[in-house]
Amino acid sequence: MPDVGFRLTDQGQAEITVDGVSYRMQIYPPSLTNNDPTFGALWRMVEERALPVFWFLDDRALDRVGLFMRRVAELDEWTRLHPDVPCVITHGLVPAAIIHQIGVPEELLRVLERPQVHAELLMPAKWPDYPYPESRKLLRRLRDRVGAESLLWGSDSPYRMSQWCTYRQLLDFIRVHCDFLSAAEKALILGGNAVRLFGLERSAPRS
Repeated sequence: MPDVGFRLTDQGQAEITVDGVSYRMQIYPPSLTNNDPTFGALWRMVEERALPVFWFLDDRALDRVGLFMRRVAELDEWTRLHPDVPCVITHGLVPAAIIHQIGVPEELLRVLERPQVHAELLMPAKWPDYPYPESRKLLRRLRDRVGAESLLWGSDSPYRMSQWCTYRQLLDFIRVHCDFLSAAEKALILGGNAVRLFGLERSAPRS
C-alpha cells in the first residue's frame, strides 16, 4: 500500500515524494481522532497535492466493534470536510474478526456512496472457502449500491496468501467467478479505477 514520506524543510515546507498516504489510527491512542488539529498540516498537504488517502480503520482494540464504528463516524466527518481528496477504505471494509458479527454497517455504506471514496476488496480470511460464495454476494451488493467505479481489487499479498488462496485464484475470483460483473466492470475493479486514482493516465508516455 502506498505510504507517505515527508519532512519539513528549514522554511517549514513539506516535501512529499510518493503518491499516497497510508493512514492507520491503530498506532495512535484511542483518544485521538483523524480530525484532531494535530493532523491539520498533513491534511492540508494532502489536499494541495491531491494525494489519495488509504484508511485502515481497525484499531484491534478490546472493544473492536465499538471503536471500529467510531472510526467510521470519524471518516464520515473527514470525507465531508475534505470532499476533493480521493480515499480508499482498505482491507475489505470490515475486519475479518468482526464482519460476521456486524456485516457491512449502513453507516459505512453511506460513506462509501461519496464520490471520492473507494473500497479495497479483500475476501480471504473473511470467508476462507474459495471461491467465496458469501463474498460474491457482498460484491454484488456493493456494485449495486455504489457502482464498480468505487471498487478496487486487493490481495493483502504476501500476508497469509498461501493459507487462503493463490494470487491467480484471487484474480480469478473477479475474472471467472463473479459472472454478474460485466467485462467493463471487471476491468475497472482490476486496474482501471487504480489508474484513475493515481492519475496514471496523465503520466503515461505517449506512444
